Amino acid sequence: MPVGGWEPTFVGPLREIAARLPELIGRLPAQPLPVSLAEAPPITVTHRYRIDDEKGDTAAHVEVKDNGGVLWVDNLWVQADKRGRGYATALLGRAVGEWQGCELYLLIQPYTDQPLDAGRLAVFYGSFGFEATAVPGVLRRPARPWVGRPPREG
Repeated sequence: MPVGGWEPTFVGPLREIAARLPELIGRLPAQPLPVSLAEAPPITVTHRYRIDDEKGDTAAHVEVKDNGGVLWVDNLWVQADKRGRGYATALLGRAVGEWQGCELYLLIQPYTDQPLDAGRLAVFYGSFGFEATAVPGVLRRPARPWVGRPPREG
């Protein structure tokens, strides 16, 4: 459907999500939607975890973002020449561990510079407790009881 004379094009998992939007929107609870983006809840980076290399440059990072009260694990990235060293595993383990008492979501996004199979990524994320949802490419990790103490505020 053209939007202002522009026809959006979706590829991969986004094509599947776009095709299912009418069905998925029909499942949403009836509640008023923001009239404008200015009224939409802001997306804020709640925490950013990173590993620096020997020069002090970022070698890997991951973020936990608050999108209107829904927490998303996002932007998991490892510098190309540092991949295969366990950085992603360490960062994701730390983020999930610190947010274990909260429900977390993530969108599978293979690297564009060295594509990984989305199925392999789903298995990787599954090892941290993420499960498939009704939306293709979106995974959910249910809240778990706290082990140890909850993260510090602020």
